[in-house]
Amino acid sequence: MDPIAITDISSIILLQNLGEILLSNLNSPTYVLTPEQQTVIQHFVQVNPSVFDKLADDIRAITKDGKIDLYDIPFILQLCVDTYYLYTTSELLLSGDNIIVLIQYTLNVMIDSKFVVLPDYEKQVIEAVIYSCIQLLKTNIIPPTKSRRSLFSCF
Repeated sequence: MDPIAITDISSIILLQNLGEILLSNLNSPTYVLTPEQQTVIQHFVQVNPSVFDKLADDIRAITKDGKIDLYDIPFILQLCVDTYYLYTTSELLLSGDNIIVLIQYTLNVMIDSKFVVLPDYEKQVIEAVIYSCIQLLKTNIIPPTKSRRSLFSCF
């Protein structure tokens, strides 16, 4: 993947207007959100917009060198993780399914808002990385229990 040049102006506009961008896309036919999910987005944007500051930091980390390349994949993954924490640590009690939909919505809106204009190939690569990260978040990681550890008694 060749590096993609980034204009500072477009990323600054996104960072300043992330909440507005999320609100303006709530009724877009591109994204299907339930009324409950729309209410959650409205709550974050209107009641506590500072929750998006960490996402803005992640975007700055991705775009700070003026390009997107393979070295940005850890930062893209961090963006996915921070979006996950945004919704799981809120005072709102959200179901796992709602959390996944809200993560997908937030990340897709950020990509589609063209804070970085990407050729189709690079956009597909970034979307694939985000999709894989979301799939990983969907899995239930079961910590080892005492009974499972006994299967490997030699360790």
